[in-house]
Amino acid sequence: MDISKILLGFGAVIALFVIILGISTVTTYDGFAKWEAGIEAQDRNIDVIGGSAYVKGKLSAQVASQYGSLVVDAIKIGAQGRYGADGAKAALLVITEQSPNIDGSVYKEVQRTVEAAFTDLQAAQTTKQDMIRSYEGSLHSAWGGAVAGTFGFPRIDLEKAKQVITTSEMKDARQSGELTTPDLFAK
Repeated sequence: MDISKILLGFGAVIALFVIILGISTVTTYDGFAKWEAGIEAQDRNIDVIGGSAYVKGKLSAQVASQYGSLVVDAIKIGAQGRYGADGAKAALLVITEQSPNIDGSVYKEVQRTVEAAFTDLQAAQTTKQDMIRSYEGSLHSAWGGAVAGTFGFPRIDLEKAKQVITTSEMKDARQSGELTTPDLFAK
């Protein structure tokens, strides 16, 4: 056997190993960069969804409030038109009066709008947490850890990225271990 052929074969095997290692490194590096870009994009998406949920809820509540005010005004104007500014002053007149119909669907629509907006927000936050969990799993794998350490990943603050939009009541519940029922009619 010729030693030069053996060295050539050994060199080819090493070159092939280096090429495969290089491709694997570049692929892992690109994957990390894409994960981070995706997490940041999802974070901005949550801002959009959260802002939209807030505005939708606020506007829907204003519409419902305006509707209630219009009904009250309609009753007052109707009574004043029939009985004058001071009213009829008859104690039993209410028995024969026909009150305007108050449509509860306005309030149900407010509830549906707010519920849908917060469902979207919850789904977006869950998606982001799933993305972070997958990314961290890859960072902590044997090969991923080597590439991450060599190239300085993670480059985003994962602890900050893990933060979710929540309420002060939920934060209190995490501390106390007890979740209280909200009082929807408290002022």
